[in-house]
Amino acid sequence: MKNKIYSTTDVRIFQGSFPVETINQTLKTKVEAGDVIALDNSKNFGKYDGTTYTNVYGVSYETIEQPGEVTVILTGGLVKDFVKFNNKEKELTIELRKLGIFVK
Repeated sequence: MKNKIYSTTDVRIFQGSFPVETINQTLKTKVEAGDVIALDNSKNFGKYDGTTYTNVYGVSYETIEQPGEVTVILTGGLVKDFVKFNNKEKELTIELRKLGIFVK
């Protein structure tokens, strides 16, 4: 069995004075901190992929290695480098803005 090494790095993710709201949500996919969370047609939550999970809901605050519960940021000002756009920055920035998530 391999030992897992943990390290911590301070990462600034919030900016501005816009109120931050979060919720714990059960996801059907694994995610990393900064991944955009979306719903599928059956109202299941998972990592935005543009095909199955398409209705943008928020941004993951943490990483989970397998499907399960995660804290999702619903509103607030986020630092651009924190959000993982996966080559859809313009589209996702607009969708997040509609939810009250400001990316700068």
